[in-house]
Amino acid sequence: ETMEKTLNQSKAFFQLPYDAKIKCRNDSAGYNPPYHEILDPKNQTRRESKEGYTIRREIVDGIKDPLTIENVWPSNKQIPLWKHNMQAYFNAMQDLGIKVSKLLAKGLEIDEFYFSSKMGHPMSTLKLLHYQAEFSDVFRGILGAGAHSDYGLLTFLATDEVPGLQIMLDGKWHNVDPRPQDFIVNIGDMLQRWTNDFLPSTVHRVVNYTGEERYSMPFFFEPNFYTKVEVI
Repeated sequence: ETMEKTLNQSKAFFQLPYDAKIKCRNDSAGYNPPYHEILDPKNQTRRESKEGYTIRREIVDGIKDPLTIENVWPSNKQIPLWKHNMQAYFNAMQDLGIKVSKLLAKGLEIDEFYFSSKMGHPMSTLKLLHYQAEFSDVFRGILGAGAHSDYGLLTFLATDEVPGLQIMLDGKWHNVDPRPQDFIVNIGDMLQRWTNDFLPSTVHRVVNYTGEERYSMPFFFEPNFYTKVEVI
């Protein structure tokens, strides 16, 4: 229910006029207009047409790190309770990340709190994404999102019912069916480094083969800025 409500709120924002959306922008937080990014420049011939919205951890008690950016929010008049709902989802996802990190630590046979103890002031980020209703053309280098891996610890991805996500496995691309009520979990580069390549990061991309618009919400679960990452 929380996931569905947040996804609907995301859609509501992206349906606002461009002039209203572009006002919600602050450096690396807030609105990201179409063609702001190209993730695989070696194989892509143009920037990606998707638009996004970046939400970072709220500043608490004035505690900042070198990457701290203040969030920007649409007004309640534009979308009632949007800030409240996004903050609630962000906090719920952070709590989920903590729980999963404890299970991860147990699976690696290390102290249960190894990862969660490094989450006092996390660099976690919520990204809302809206992929345009256009077909991808892999051979011409036009993709919804180019091939890449996430650089953090774990990524929890919520999506709508439209397909498009692909992961690289054994040198081949495989479609990942959408599961609107579940999270798709990607391993990030940081966890690969932490485990000395025992858990490799997930290389993935988005190929729109339906021509439909698509919405997704990756939550990038990250530790504190000053965390020392060394092989476990």
